Amino acid sequence: MPTTKSAKKALAQSEKKRSRNRHFSELYKESVKKLERAVAVKSGDFAELLSEVYSRIDTLAKKNIIHSNNAARKKSAFAKLVKSVPGGDAPAAKKAKTEKAPAAKKAPAAKKAAAPKAEKAPAAKKAPAKKAASKE
Repeated sequence: MPTTKSAKKALAQSEKKRSRNRHFSELYKESVKKLERAVAVKSGDFAELLSEVYSRIDTLAKKNIIHSNNAARKKSAFAKLVKSVPGGDAPAAKKAKTEKAPAAKKAPAAKKAAAPKAEKAPAAKKAPAKKAASKE
């Protein structure tokens, strides 16, 4: 057990952080289990479950519970898992399949009158360092 006041404070802080980190990790694990169960029985709304898992992973990365590269690796692996199931497409793939309405063309923006640019004055050079007087 800690004896100094600062060590006691550090212990209390680390316990609080550990509790918070475990909470978010548990939420992530629950989401992963739901997704894996849906993949195992090959039914369910994969897009919604995958979106939930992505959200949990992003939360872990944002709170520095896991590294951002670790988060990207996990997201990639889950997308691959869902894609391997017949009828399971990643959410991004579903969005690409929907037709987009043609975008209205914008009128060309009026060009601003080009104001003459002020020329920069050359930077002032430093005076050379003075040489020490030689002893003769």
